[in-house]
Amino acid sequence: MNTLFKITSAIIERGARKKPDSLVRILIRPLEAAAILLFFGVVVLPFLIVFVVVHVISSVYQTISGKEKTKDVQPQVRWAIFTKHNDVSFYSNVAGDVRDGEEFLFLRADPVVPALQDHIYGDWFYQINKGIFLQQWNSTDNASANLVFVNTTSLEVHTILENIPSVFWEMTGKEANTLRLNCHADEKIFVYNLYEIEQ
Repeated sequence: MNTLFKITSAIIERGARKKPDSLVRILIRPLEAAAILLFFGVVVLPFLIVFVVVHVISSVYQTISGKEKTKDVQPQVRWAIFTKHNDVSFYSNVAGDVRDGEEFLFLRADPVVPALQDHIYGDWFYQINKGIFLQQWNSTDNASANLVFVNTTSLEVHTILENIPSVFWEMTGKEANTLRLNCHADEKIFVYNLYEIEQ
């Protein structure tokens, strides 16, 4: 009973306290509402407008600058060391592959050898004292390549043999300053004997 009485009494007392204040509250509520609206209009609303404007400008700027950066960014080309001869370093970047996964490459050198650029090469080289032989491809559709020689002292490039119908090469020798180039194509082997180049 005590518990029930307390609960009932509390409800009645709340109602009793509210009655004297009800008229005052009716008069004060419009003033409170006006004050809240005034505060919102003078302080909060300008702040919200500034925040929204700044946010929109920031979003537009990020979108535009992001597009410009996307245009400027080029795919990163990964150059790996191909070989080194004397003081010349050769670097390769895989350009693609053909015929049973045979890769062809872009090559560049440091110091720069301009004649190496704008060509593709096979994954093959052979070094002698004066420089390095490379396999320069003429086509990715058919087996056709040139034997080129890079003099690593003068940085000159010489075409030694042209239109070899194979990219599977093997260089041997140096007997009597002679090199032997064996080029395998199907059931044929193309053999070339090269005398050491006099520079």
